Amino acid sequence: MGRRALPSPEILRELLRYEPETGKLFWRQRNEKWFKPTPYMDGTRSAGWAKRNWNTKFADKEAFTHIDRKGYRKGAVLSVNCCAHRIAWSIFHGEDAPEFIDHINGNASDNRIENLRAATCQDNARNAKLYSSNKSGTPGVMWEDSHKAWAVKINIAGKQRRIGRFKLKADAISARKAAERAHGYHPNHGRAA
Repeated sequence: MGRRALPSPEILRELLRYEPETGKLFWRQRNEKWFKPTPYMDGTRSAGWAKRNWNTKFADKEAFTHIDRKGYRKGAVLSVNCCAHRIAWSIFHGEDAPEFIDHINGNASDNRIENLRAATCQDNARNAKLYSSNKSGTPGVMWEDSHKAWAVKINIAGKQRRIGRFKLKADAISARKAAERAHGYHPNHGRAA
């Protein structure tokens, strides 16, 4: 079962306000069309009551303030759970968000429009933080005790390729950086987590 589609950019613009310079989203005032009468104890609460109640609690307040364990701002719009960067993209560009959106600086909660770019899965992987398990300080560079040398690898078109082995760590890092440039890795790739 796939994820539910986001509301259209038009609906998102009606419900939320996006500040491209700060990356923040704010709830807009809603009118009665977004509410239904609801049963309540000995009667029914009107759509007008629901509208006033919702607007008092949420209108003009920041939306998507929850940050998940990966650093993404999350929330729900019309009962659809989503990430704030997808909403920001849709509102700003007036189109559905692409399948992948890359946070250029690696900060998943920084949803300024200048920090968001449409990307492929491969583009996204080529702008990744350094894994915490990395011991060399550079992605794709690892010590091979059996060869007493630094081994260098890189992923190209979904396959891991060996670049070579080097006696000096500096030479291994230089080879890896040259391969990253040659294969379109983002300059931020491998930044400290």
